[in-house]
Amino acid sequence: SRIPDALLPDALISNFHAQSSYRMTAEVLIPEDGAEGVLAAYGDRANGFVWYVKDGRLVYENRTGQRHQMLISDGSLPRGRATLAFALERSAAQERVTWWEGSPGIGHLYINGRLAAQASLPAVWRTSGRSLMLGRSENSPVSSAFVPPFEFTGVLEKVTIELQ
Repeated sequence: SRIPDALLPDALISNFHAQSSYRMTAEVLIPEDGAEGVLAAYGDRANGFVWYVKDGRLVYENRTGQRHQMLISDGSLPRGRATLAFALERSAAQERVTWWEGSPGIGHLYINGRLAAQASLPAVWRTSGRSLMLGRSENSPVSSAFVPPFEFTGVLEKVTIELQ
């Protein structure tokens, strides 16, 4: 699904860009033969994020200009129903920067509530005018690890984004 900025509440977009800590949670169904593909993506090769499954692992990639970071889960995804999450805890001193500056924070990946990866992100994406993509990516993806649209091959039942 594609969700244009115009359909997202202004409060979500402005805070989601660079000002708030947030958590994305995906309720998925992973078939017995596994699944791969994009859960959520926002931005492009210059700035943005992509959250996806590849080679049985949960991955989050962050790109802000020349800065690029990857978080990769320490274990494989289970088969069946699973709750996957990415949480960004923004650095308190940086919570008031403008969206185009980007801001640092700590990214966390969770699989069924268990911490599966954690890393410092020195700058978190600063983009605008893009669409939030669920279950697939666009033509100029944040990551070079896959070819778009890299549609999710499991069942993506629900994605929730919570600002904190």
